[in-house]
Amino acid sequence: MYTYHEEIPSVKQYNELRKLVGWGDLDEIAVEKSLPNSMYSVLAKYKKKTIAFARIVGDGKLCFYIQEVIVHPDHQQQGIATNFMKYIFEYFKTNAVKRSYIGVFAGKGLEKFYKKYDFWERPTGEMGPGMMQFWNDPEFNKHLNKI
Repeated sequence: MYTYHEEIPSVKQYNELRKLVGWGDLDEIAVEKSLPNSMYSVLAKYKKKTIAFARIVGDGKLCFYIQEVIVHPDHQQQGIATNFMKYIFEYFKTNAVKRSYIGVFAGKGLEKFYKKYDFWERPTGEMGPGMMQFWNDPEFNKHLNKI
């Protein structure tokens, strides 16, 4: 049985989950400073072990970004991400205003999941493409730009 907790994981748990889903780990000092600055976070545990995590970053009123939804591969397709979205949208009901911007960086192949929650893909006829870069890693950015 899964339990849900509105808290952040440890740096070790966070990096462990990132590695398990193929995202790689991040600098521990940066993670230690970053996670507490999340506006909202929720994690899932199975037998007292953290197996999933989701968080929101942003300015607190007009701009929100679902930064990540990470689920341990052994626990995917069990409704955890769907439950995370329930928690996340409850947070938006309390904190967002009409036309607040809510962004998400959907992992490859997960667009259909986010479309269930009325997210749409860019570019559209009226809006340019969503864009990004990884700071201070030009070789990685070049590699991704070729994919």
